[in-house]
Amino acid sequence: GVAGLIGKRDVRRVAASTAYTGAGRTAREYLFIDLSPWQGGGTLGITLRITDDLTGRSAERSLTFEVAD
Repeated sequence: GVAGLIGKRDVRRVAASTAYTGAGRTAREYLFIDLSPWQGGGTLGITLRITDDLTGRSAERSLTFEVAD
């Protein structure tokens, strides 16, 4: 697949969702990651997608981290 084409050895996907209701224009969430599967180093990619259930609009941002041993 694509992971093999870009040189990644192992791809693990985890999905989670939360719901927030309020009048504010912003919301804040915290993500805690157990880095033990990356012992020895590796690449960690995180993609965050936000969807407004009322309008259906969404935004997405991806970050990549190099985990050092």
